[in-house]
Amino acid sequence: MKLANPKLKVIVLAGDGDCIGYRRQPLHPCRLPEYRPDYDQYSPATPVGALSTTSPYGMIEGDFDAAKLAIASGATYVARSSTYHAQHLTDMIAGAITHPGFSVVDALCQCPNHFGRLNKQGTAAAMMRGYRDRCVRVSPAGGAAGEGSEATDGGRASVRADLEKYEGTDRIPIGLLYKAIRPELTAEYAKVREAAKAERA
Repeated sequence: MKLANPKLKVIVLAGDGDCIGYRRQPLHPCRLPEYRPDYDQYSPATPVGALSTTSPYGMIEGDFDAAKLAIASGATYVARSSTYHAQHLTDMIAGAITHPGFSVVDALCQCPNHFGRLNKQGTAAAMMRGYRDRCVRVSPAGGAAGEGSEATDGGRASVRADLEKYEGTDRIPIGLLYKAIRPELTAEYAKVREAAKAERA
């Protein structure tokens, strides 16, 4: 769609199952039974030990980090926020829309009817307070804790938040996690088309 009309701003809303599970990633079949988009079943984002109808004794596989997967897949703007941090989430989405490249925002949303009920996490408000208590704001430019680094990405500038320090903890880093400036795909594709036209002329 974007290649056909580069002026479009294409925005896709999808859950963890559609984005990193069901028929979307070649990596997921490497794991245990393929995720099916149905109520109460675990997904690639289900944390270890969590209950679902397909993990009644607790999830035994580690969950995918959607943000890290997006970075590894080539996204040039990757951010995360939660429904508790409403204005922050709005800012991350606005940054994604204005960024000249492929962007991913990992929006953490509570699910009180299924996940919350099965795992005794309380009401929707209680689950949002959990985001308040566990989320830590980071920035690739050096956030509150001063983390972040500059790097070269294929000879082009990029910035990346320090996500490794939170592995193995219950903390969830939120904020702009990665940003790189690369030639935008549709612009590069337009150059190829023009070169092909000139060759045929």
